[in-house]
Amino acid sequence: MIEIGSLFIQIDKLLDIIKLLFMCLWTIPIYRVYRLLKSLGDQEESPQSIKLSEARVAVAIPARNVKHYIRKVILSLLKQRKLPDLIILIDDSSTDGTLDEVQSLIHEREATLKRIIEQKKYYGIEYELYMRHKLIRMIVLRLKSHSGKSRALNVALNVICNENIDYLLVLDADTILEPDYIEKLTYVMELDPQIGVISGLVRLWLLDSNPIRRAFAKAFRELNSLIYSLTIRKLESAYGTMPNVNGCCALYRMEALKRIGGFPEDSLAEDAVITWELALRGYKASFLPDAIAYTVDSGSVWQLFKRMVRMVRGGYQGFIIRLRKLARKRLWQLITSIIYNYFGGLAFVVNLVDLPISIYLLKHGLGGWGLLEYLAYITHLSPLSLVFTFFSAHPLMLCLLSYLTGLSGLVISGICLLVYYRKKPYLTSALKNAIKYAPLGVLLVWLQSIACMIALPLAVYDILTGGNKCRW
Repeated sequence: MIEIGSLFIQIDKLLDIIKLLFMCLWTIPIYRVYRLLKSLGDQEESPQSIKLSEARVAVAIPARNVKHYIRKVILSLLKQRKLPDLIILIDDSSTDGTLDEVQSLIHEREATLKRIIEQKKYYGIEYELYMRHKLIRMIVLRLKSHSGKSRALNVALNVICNENIDYLLVLDADTILEPDYIEKLTYVMELDPQIGVISGLVRLWLLDSNPIRRAFAKAFRELNSLIYSLTIRKLESAYGTMPNVNGCCALYRMEALKRIGGFPEDSLAEDAVITWELALRGYKASFLPDAIAYTVDSGSVWQLFKRMVRMVRGGYQGFIIRLRKLARKRLWQLITSIIYNYFGGLAFVVNLVDLPISIYLLKHGLGGWGLLEYLAYITHLSPLSLVFTFFSAHPLMLCLLSYLTGLSGLVISGICLLVYYRKKPYLTSALKNAIKYAPLGVLLVWLQSIACMIALPLAVYDILTGGNKCRW
């Protein structure tokens, strides 16, 4: 028993060190926030009065079983202040009548049939329609077999590769845009030719009728994602080290896409992997919170968890495969951003692993000498010592301490953002409505940490077996 207890004490110490290492990862973005605020003060990029760009924009909409959303998605494009020159919809073998809904909308708009397309892997029709005296070409394709988002987008690239297009907007078939979305993103892209991809802020579109699922969806998109976007993503954009973009509404420079050979098909997380491929060619990713999009999020905890595992799994897989290339290019800042974004959440997982060991040691009267014990010793002449001693003597209370810490972090972050963005009512109103979901937001952060733990071995398995997991 003593030997087992001694072993568990050593494991407990090791896990405390690992926890500290993971927690130290977050000192990097905190330091970056300090540097950013020190250099920018209260300044905020806000292209309110901009000249309409003459750049030619195409929109690619990969779609699969989105009958209930696709009409509003296309209409949001036709309401843009800067209308796209070309819209190409790629139906990935839908079975719910998505194409019928698209055809109905095209006939309502009195579009003219231009040509019929027939290829080995797909077929389709090209139309022409006028909006506000502007000619818009619309190509509707259907893949003959279910292929996945990345392959669908590469089909679109093959169709338009010889077109005179400056930028390609990739728009998910369950995402709609504010009327100035394309206008604002193209404006920023025109200012900086080094930007290879840019995306705006994504908010929640449709609400679930079930109150519990609705609350979780709001906590995920309107609180956690919003706070992350306005803090971590914003500072990474300022440093030019964004590890991913919002793939549901990202605008790409066509020249950059051609240089990297299109969208990678070896990962579940194409929005992250393509960002790294662009970085290897000297391009950077950017984020503009003033450009707003709205997307559909499931409020089902199980569906959210599966989505988290899928995206993190793809991120791990893509990062491990490309780490050597990133290191050769000395993209250390980007590598750092990837590490704390994808591995920082594992600190909570280590806490979960450490919990049964701590309970075992407590049950057998064998106290470890972890972080809380050290803090209790250091503060033994102050009331803080009682707090640290209490939590270290009751391992189950560590979960409560972790929860309260996360809750206070979300609330404080929300309040700080309310002050910082006080001149932007569309952001402050969203934050005010979302803060009340902070108790659920902490649970979702925990869920994402567990997803990271599960996704890592799956990603290693994908690499070892050479599995292609690009299907959605």
